[in-house]
Amino acid sequence: MSTDLTFNNSFVNNQDEITIMSSLVNLEFLSKAVLDESGIVQWSSWHDTRWVEYWSAPQEFCDKYSSCGPNSYCNPYNGVKFECTCFPGFEPKSSRDWYLRDGSGGCLRKKQGVSICNDGEGFVKVEHLKVPDTSIAHVNMSLSLQKYDYAKKNDLNRKKRMLAILGVSVAVLFLLVVSVVYLLIMRKKIITLLASRLEQSSAL
Repeated sequence: MSTDLTFNNSFVNNQDEITIMSSLVNLEFLSKAVLDESGIVQWSSWHDTRWVEYWSAPQEFCDKYSSCGPNSYCNPYNGVKFECTCFPGFEPKSSRDWYLRDGSGGCLRKKQGVSICNDGEGFVKVEHLKVPDTSIAHVNMSLSLQKYDYAKKNDLNRKKRMLAILGVSVAVLFLLVVSVVYLLIMRKKIITLLASRLEQSSAL
């Protein structure tokens, strides 16, 4: 049997999906890919009488999902240092765990807050991040960084307007309920007063 491990690779990036697919050129070659419950993928090939591992992932500490926890990122280029690094303005949630090279607890904002963005909202450049999960992501290739910032601000303004409308609606509804309750109470008092006067008139 031939042992040609040449692959056909295809990359798709459109409005519906972003996928990478690999397939063997030599279809006579037996191979299998297994994803276990811990998230490890093993690609094996059949050799004589047994399966031999050809490739597996994750291969590095940073390949493991959420290995560094919230508000931190995994940098495989830290050399001999710990791979997990807190975002600017944050510190390890547990110094002890961090010292033991366990970053799963992540980081918390420093108690004496550090201003990162200076003039309000913005972005801090952080390098060597792992690519996030894109299972529900949408890529708009025609959107520039400037257009993205503009769209983000518009979306934020739209949300603020919706919250303002919701707040006004709740206030109006509250006033209506209070008015109705007040009218019902006044009506009851008037009826009681009239009934009392009628009884007095009848007694005379």
